[in-house]
Amino acid sequence: MPLKTQHELINKAVCCLAGRTAEKHFKGFVTNSGDKDLKRAKRIINFMVAKFGMSTTIGKIGFPDVDYMRKPYSEDMEAKIDKEVRRLYQECHDAAEKLIIERAAMVESLKQLIMEK
Repeated sequence: MPLKTQHELINKAVCCLAGRTAEKHFKGFVTNSGDKDLKRAKRIINFMVAKFGMSTTIGKIGFPDVDYMRKPYSEDMEAKIDKEVRRLYQECHDAAEKLIIERAAMVESLKQLIMEK
């Protein structure tokens, strides 16, 4: 992964979640088309928390890649990491939802322009 700031990674995760959020907002339902985006957002957030030390809750600890046979941390730490990842994921989802709602009129205008052409 290229060098990114914490802010850039959060924005990337928000962007990954925005497609599915827009689908739900504008169509009223979601499809399985956003599967890769959801996984990508979770991966980014998980890396931020467990690998890059970008969590105030977990601290400035960067664990090595996880070998599923031997994790480099305790079950207690694993639970803390999971909780922090869920919290950040929800924050990113909420930010994506807010962005879609704030920009809904602009999206509708663009949709009309596209439909005219």
